[in-house]
Amino acid sequence: MKHYSDATVAKDAKDKQAAVTELTSNAKAIAAFLAGANPNLPEATLVNLLSAHGGHHIAQIDEFAAHDYAGEAKTWQMMRTHILTLSDALTAALVKQFPDKF
Repeated sequence: MKHYSDATVAKDAKDKQAAVTELTSNAKAIAAFLAGANPNLPEATLVNLLSAHGGHHIAQIDEFAAHDYAGEAKTWQMMRTHILTLSDALTAALVKQFPDKF
């Protein structure tokens, strides 16, 4: 996210797009890793969850840049709810994979 934030401060649209591409690539790589590590984590679902998380960060950065603090506060609440959903999905998959550990 630092790449996107730096590009936003610099008002560099090309670098912002490069940062989004990088973020998308990272989400796909993390999703592939986690799906490979746990058969209860569908890769496509993980890509969606991680991409949404990144999208919240992007929205926050854009809102801060626009001095839209009320909008950022709303994004923060959505982001908090979403990260709990993501955490619950990861935890449920671990419990399902290793039921004797929980």
